Amino acid sequence: MYVEPLKYFLDKGVWKPATKVAAVLTEDTDYGATFARAADETVKKFGFEVSFSDIVPLDQTEFSSYITRYQAANVSLVVFNLSAPAGEANFLKQLHAQKLKALIVAHGLTWVSEWAQLTGDASNFALTMDSPLAISPEQKAWTERFAKKFSHEASVVESGMPYDYTRMFIKTLAAAGTLDMDKVISQIEGMHYKGVFNGYQFATQPNQFASYPHEIMTGPFMQGLFYPMVQLMNGEKKVVYPVDFKEADLRLPDWV
Repeated sequence: MYVEPLKYFLDKGVWKPATKVAAVLTEDTDYGATFARAADETVKKFGFEVSFSDIVPLDQTEFSSYITRYQAANVSLVVFNLSAPAGEANFLKQLHAQKLKALIVAHGLTWVSEWAQLTGDASNFALTMDSPLAISPEQKAWTERFAKKFSHEASVVESGMPYDYTRMFIKTLAAAGTLDMDKVISQIEGMHYKGVFNGYQFATQPNQFASYPHEIMTGPFMQGLFYPMVQLMNGEKKVVYPVDFKEADLRLPDWV
């Protein structure tokens, strides 16, 4: 999902990296290894090369040696994913302290509800596309209806996307006219379902939009699985892409 917005900011001259050198840092787990491969493929699509692909232990909290190497190589983009809150926070704080001249993609940071308290101003300017949000008028209207009906705010992950999945499944069963598994699968594989929060289309085989068969394919906003890009600033998430629904312009720190 990062390809489209980062390429857009490059093409528009909003982001003017000094080099096309990237670093990827992630955790020593199966998930981390998969993320590292995906990140490597992603940055190549907008002209960068991964010069550093660092896998660190889950309990890693000291990253100065990594950042020093990134500085020496003039890294202009850092993409990281660490599931341990202490590791995430410390990496960002050390990046901030050393004033690395790079755009920072902090995937998964906002999965931790205390991310703002843990990172302070070190998370300012970081980008992520790790979570769905209600950004369009239709999505905001849905969340308002939910809140009015159930007297609490809707989580897009826990309420909005399951709403889409349920309605998509009902439509699939109605179109298939049977509970036969093979026929149901065949029916849904041929569908492109436009839900409230995403456009859903399933891959029959790996391709540039899906790593595995039967995954929901990524794609542009409302055409595939797409979460908005947000920039973290002063403990808040500000949508910067898609530009039609942006809440703020992309900002870069003075040292980048």
